[in-house]
Amino acid sequence: MRRGYLDWLRGLAVLIMFEAHILDSWTRLDGRGSSIYGWAMILGGFGAPLFLLLAGVSVALSAGSKMRRGLHRKTASGAVVRRGLEIFGLAFLFRVQAMVVSWGPWRSLLKVDILNIMGPAIMAAAALWGAMRTTRGRLIAFALATLGLTFLTPPVRATTILAVLPDALEGYLRPRPGFTTFTIFPWAGFVFGGAFVGVLLDEARSAPVERRLNTWFAACGALLALGAVAASRLPSPFANSEFWTSSPSFFL
Repeated sequence: MRRGYLDWLRGLAVLIMFEAHILDSWTRLDGRGSSIYGWAMILGGFGAPLFLLLAGVSVALSAGSKMRRGLHRKTASGAVVRRGLEIFGLAFLFRVQAMVVSWGPWRSLLKVDILNIMGPAIMAAAALWGAMRTTRGRLIAFALATLGLTFLTPPVRATTILAVLPDALEGYLRPRPGFTTFTIFPWAGFVFGGAFVGVLLDEARSAPVERRLNTWFAACGALLALGAVAASRLPSPFANSEFWTSSPSFFL
């Protein structure tokens, strides 16, 4: 069953992405201090989470659809894993194109952008979907993965253990100058959170059930957002946590 509202959300994510990049590229320096620009950039920040969340939703819906058409659970999840691998490959193809067009340094090929995170996260989420035999198991697994990636972000960014890794690899786990735009912690959590939503949507077999489910999503989302705003005003339990980069409140 094609869900048109998901296509609308993907289109909205594209528009938000355009808004963010156009404003960032074309706003004069003397206009960047205005409140309008600030709020516009906050809006622009919703594009990437929305893309990642919808990618996760598609993982569960695609795998579930394939299994209902007669494929084995492992085969269905394997097909989605391959899709994630393709996206990961496209990430490097786009980096090559950007380097050739701009005559950038070779190290720009190793920069971690959104597709570098989306591809492996889709692969991991699809593998996790296939590893679980029941809806309940998938919901628990995706919830734990989402929470783990969210709440481990501050300690991952603070630990010294990862410093031994090459910058190009460390940049996948936490920000490294010149290598990182997005990181697995916490951004991959949006994919697993989306997969959680996708499992529930995949179980909604009728329009009335799906409408009730989406109403429930809206109510829970509003409560989570309000709770996160309230929590952001309290002292953080993490020694090295900033709201816009590593705080669980930002993710929620």
